[in-house]
Amino acid sequence: MKKFILLQCFFLVAIGSATAQQFKIRYKNTVKGDMIVVGNTVLGTTKTGNFDDLTKVNGSVDQVFVDIDNDPNTFNSSSANVKDPNPGSTCERKVKKAFLYWAASSWGWYGGKNKVDRNKFNQVKFKIGSANYQDIIGTKILDSNDAYIYVADVTDKLIGVAGTYTVANIQAVTGRSTGYAGGWTLFIVYEDLSKPARNITLFDGWEEISNTTKEIKIDGFTTVPTGPVKAKIAFAALEGDVAYYGDGLRIKTNKTSHLGVYLHPPGREYASGRGENFFKSFITDENGENFDRNPKSRNLLGIDVGIFDLPNAGNNILGNNTSSASLFASTNGDVYYPFMFAFSVEVIQPHIALEKRVYDAANNDVTNATNIAFGASLRYKIRFRNTGNDDAKDLVITDILPKSLQNNVSGISVPSGVSPSTYNPNTREIKFTVDKSLVKRGSAWQEISFGVQVANNCNDWRDPCANEVENSAFATYNGVENPVNGGIKTYSFPLAGSCGAATEAPTIFTVATDFSKCAYKETITLCQANAVLTAAD
Repeated sequence: MKKFILLQCFFLVAIGSATAQQFKIRYKNTVKGDMIVVGNTVLGTTKTGNFDDLTKVNGSVDQVFVDIDNDPNTFNSSSANVKDPNPGSTCERKVKKAFLYWAASSWGWYGGKNKVDRNKFNQVKFKIGSANYQDIIGTKILDSNDAYIYVADVTDKLIGVAGTYTVANIQAVTGRSTGYAGGWTLFIVYEDLSKPARNITLFDGWEEISNTTKEIKIDGFTTVPTGPVKAKIAFAALEGDVAYYGDGLRIKTNKTSHLGVYLHPPGREYASGRGENFFKSFITDENGENFDRNPKSRNLLGIDVGIFDLPNAGNNILGNNTSSASLFASTNGDVYYPFMFAFSVEVIQPHIALEKRVYDAANNDVTNATNIAFGASLRYKIRFRNTGNDDAKDLVITDILPKSLQNNVSGISVPSGVSPSTYNPNTREIKFTVDKSLVKRGSAWQEISFGVQVANNCNDWRDPCANEVENSAFATYNGVENPVNGGIKTYSFPLAGSCGAATEAPTIFTVATDFSKCAYKETITLCQANAVLTAAD
């Protein structure tokens, strides 16, 4: 016991000077999908081996850089795998948002065996699968004499959800001393239109938890009005030790006591006779310890990353029609430093699916056709329905004609309950106002259509550098039981398919003309010395 107290006091002197950074929302959105969190350490006791001794803490072993990539241009590296979260779904799993965090701590940056470059705290290398590394520049959350945390939006780097993600060249300290830790966390929000809507909120900051409690307030959501309430919590932290106890995570809602309840997800259970030990240098997921990574150490020597389902049998923690909750990170023993929390909860929200296709005068589907002629008469057909779990209201469907079509529409056809506006030639748009009776949850497909005409010749064509005509419609609407400030907006897709919806994308056809042989003619009368000639778009 005396040894434990001395170690703890020494640790506080070493790392405790870092200034707390208030936890703030980095991302908040409602998507039909969910979130995924993985990560790994870049420190261990060997270059490529696993470290599984659960009696050790990071200050009691000689740490070296992990480096698994066989790349001479990296001095440390580790990876983690993300599996397809819903392999049985016919709907695409699409990355909606992704953030990469990296962090390290030390008792000063220059006492270890290696030289640390503080000017490169904000830089790492990131790669997917066997592709080349990409250089990532991060945004500072914390940069102190004892620890740092950076984050980068890597949404545009990910080409899909599933894959092997490798992070390299994280500045960290090697050797044997209290507080040496370093690693990374990848947070992914994905869309799968076969899943219910979830409100997902990501927070980040920095807080020393040592005989203190930190509250993270979560609001801006409304749980489903009936049935089971399903939620997930994700987190990342530095310096939690598997051999030290007393650290815990609690949740408080209007159904718990004023103190809340301690959470004991798989892999982070209560240790009988020893107490809470939530932050314990583990990587965990909904099923417990996650070893789908390289290296796959059990003891990550000061790096915690995890995600778990909120245990909510009978909605005993989070009830129906609930709109707020609080997380509390606390300790009466171990000292640790959380820097990321995320909360995902199933909510009630409508989702208007818009399928848009194009047909010729004989009612043949010519979506993606490559042989459309100048002057062709075509017809856009837009099907819509509500695939969400809340009734929709205030639905308006808008279509803006591309400039390579004639500036008018004809033959508007709508079902009962849909009111079209007069076509506006100045904005090139037509709007359809839809009665809420047509877009209740689980509603059937409804169809609206209207005629258009392709430009008659080269002179009428507004984009001589491309012969594709792209067009999207979009819907603005809101929920009946759970209205959202500012409303909801979704765009059309070309084909619903077996999923009943699809990734938003324009509807396309191609005009079969060699525009390089077009002659653009216009007669200009010179009444003055100069005249302005306007080119096509």
